[in-house]
Amino acid sequence: MKVICVASPYAGDIQKNTEFAKRACRHVMNEGYAFFAPHLLYPNLLDDSLPQERQLGIDMGLAMLEHCDELWCYGHPPA
Repeated sequence: MKVICVASPYAGDIQKNTEFAKRACRHVMNEGYAFFAPHLLYPNLLDDSLPQERQLGIDMGLAMLEHCDELWCYGHPPA
């Protein structure tokens, strides 16, 4: 099964953007693929307001991207 890395907005309206990211992940699953969404995973473990932890999350997401088959980018959620 292909693994798709999901990219979508996170900063700003985090609640709205998180729901949008979940819908994007559901779309990937509905297409028959597994998903990886670092912006849904790492903020639950790291403090995004601390620059070093934010960078660690970004770095780990990029490291995992190398193991994904594709990157799917989703634009801004509807208003």
